[in-house]
Amino acid sequence: MQELLKRLSVEKWVVPSLKIAWHFHPEFKIVYVSKSSGIRFVGNIVSQFHPRDLVLVGSLLPHLWDTI
Repeated sequence: MQELLKRLSVEKWVVPSLKIAWHFHPEFKIVYVSKSSGIRFVGNIVSQFHPRDLVLVGSLLPHLWDTI
């Protein structure tokens, strides 16, 4: 469990629009979308995101989120 906690990143973003560049990192990421919608790229999957979406992004998995 300690090893997992070392690899967990927690952030809160409150912005009118979001354009995150394609990136990856060693931490796992849990993404909760409260209000916006757009398109996300996670690994080789491209899909839309909407309010109340919850996503777990794995370690070293390339990803980006882009609001519409």
